[in-house]
Amino acid sequence: MKYLFIILCFLAPLHAEIITSNFAFGGGIPFVGSTSIDGVDIELTTTNTESFGATAFRDDTSANIAFVTLQFSSNVQFFSVNVSRVASNEFITNFNLGTPSALDGDLIDIDNRITTSRNDDFGSGNIIFSDINTDTISFEIDAPGALAVNEFSFEIAAVPEPSTYFILFFLSVICVLKFRGNSFLLKKEL
Repeated sequence: MKYLFIILCFLAPLHAEIITSNFAFGGGIPFVGSTSIDGVDIELTTTNTESFGATAFRDDTSANIAFVTLQFSSNVQFFSVNVSRVASNEFITNFNLGTPSALDGDLIDIDNRITTSRNDDFGSGNIIFSDINTDTISFEIDAPGALAVNEFSFEIAAVPEPSTYFILFFLSVICVLKFRGNSFLLKKEL
């Protein structure tokens, strides 16, 4: 029975760490860029955007909606984006992931349109999606002001090392033989 416990411990889901990055890898008008973080390639494409400082981007303050897409080389199971300079007449909308799992800071959801509860243009917070499985994140920024996108976080499902598979297989064989009541190493002669 103790072998079964050990095997179940190995079968517990593996979790990778959450990785956070700003957008220092991008630039230009529209703001675009690509990078590789911990072996995950990321490509950012946008329209109607521009740099905001050295590590962020924003909509270009025109009346046009900004479109943002992040493409990952591996599926992400968690994603968060940090925004600031949000006014109550500015919205982040149309996430391809649907409704966020959570919002923090002073962000609120009004009919699937993320905005701020503040009365000025200094709203900020994180838009969080958990329990997802996708390699593409897209959304729109509908903001007459200068809503800024500062950083993002993501998590890739952990993949066990080959040695973990060997240990799991070995322990499974031992467990099966013990439950059958006859170990091939300790078999009694009749």
